[in-house]
Amino acid sequence: LISCAKNVNGSTQVPISNLLEQMTFNTIVRMIAGKRFGGDTVNQEENEAWKLRKTIKDATYLFGTFVVADAIPSLSWFDFQGYLSFMKSTAKQTDLILEKWLEEHLRKRRVERDGGCESDFMDAMISKFEEQEEICGYKRETVIKATSMVRFLGMRAE
Repeated sequence: LISCAKNVNGSTQVPISNLLEQMTFNTIVRMIAGKRFGGDTVNQEENEAWKLRKTIKDATYLFGTFVVADAIPSLSWFDFQGYLSFMKSTAKQTDLILEKWLEEHLRKRRVERDGGCESDFMDAMISKFEEQEEICGYKRETVIKATSMVRFLGMRAE
């Protein structure tokens, strides 16, 4: 925490870690998808940035979570701790956000038609695989979304 002047009568503390986290998050999202998010909104649950931050935090948490089914595969049908359903919902939410961003990038490319230069990671991936519909047995869009997610998590870890 750092202190800063609030008014003549006193000061207030500002959690610098929150500001640094928001700046880092904004930088990474800008590099991956060319998006920039402002500060907090009144209704955070409907804010795309808030949803992505929460999803990324959930995914990072789940990476280090012990799941009984990993140790005893025959118990995979029984979601004892609730982590399997949590993993599925987190993956679905992440996919929805990345799908929306990919569609925005593809729509922008169709409108501009000139190909333009790559302004972010998703644009670079689309250009790289523009002629291919399938890559190693997966749809091009699936590979782009998965690579973007892995890149995002890798940048957060560095």
